[in-house]
Amino acid sequence: DISHMFDGCNSIINLDISHFKTENVKDMSYLFYSCSSLESVDVSNFNTKEVKDMSFMFAFCSQILSLKVESFNISKVENMAEMFKAVELTISTAGTLSDPSMTPIRNAMVTSSWFLSR
Repeated sequence: DISHMFDGCNSIINLDISHFKTENVKDMSYLFYSCSSLESVDVSNFNTKEVKDMSFMFAFCSQILSLKVESFNISKVENMAEMFKAVELTISTAGTLSDPSMTPIRNAMVTSSWFLSR
């Protein structure tokens, strides 16, 4: 469980967590919630095959400039509610995260500014 790990860390601008071992993590909810100064975070090497909850993961990261989540495996995710709430950028989602017919994806996009360019 790494939920809330960086929740509210308003002074972080750049974060390299590309070497985190995440293969057994089930809950990533609120991981970067309200990191309002965060411009860059490398999650490209996250192994998300066991994750069930990604709700509010990047919500209110209003300064983020780029985000690559195309490698995310969301096959077990049950909750992606508001995952990108108040995030306005182009999110690279080629691959497993790009199927909008999946219920978790629809929930993530409901109130998010998905695919808006900064």
